[in-house]
Amino acid sequence: MKATINTNELKAAFAACKKVINPKSTVYSATNYHLQTFGGSLQITSTDLDNFLTFSIPCNGIIDCLLPELDKILSKLDGQTTDITVSEDNIILNSGEDVFTFQNLKDTFPTVETN
Repeated sequence: MKATINTNELKAAFAACKKVINPKSTVYSATNYHLQTFGGSLQITSTDLDNFLTFSIPCNGIIDCLLPELDKILSKLDGQTTDITVSEDNIILNSGEDVFTFQNLKDTFPTVETN
């Protein structure tokens, strides 16, 4: 699975979603972001387990993954677009000359209930 996203929009979305995350939490899913594509949009969801925040931005492609807090990495992304490639075990972010690899742990994110 692969998606291409405008890097500046990706940075803005993570900045908005970061407001919900508690970086001191010992619960893994409360310090990460769930990324999932729906009909041409990338939805980035974060939670502190009491509150959920979802931010949508346009993208091309299909992904479903969980990423760790990315403050240090986002500042290093220098390309106009960022490719996110997801396999069963890994997530690769590629922007300009920069490539970052993470373990894919998407099954650890809690389900968001909607009414």
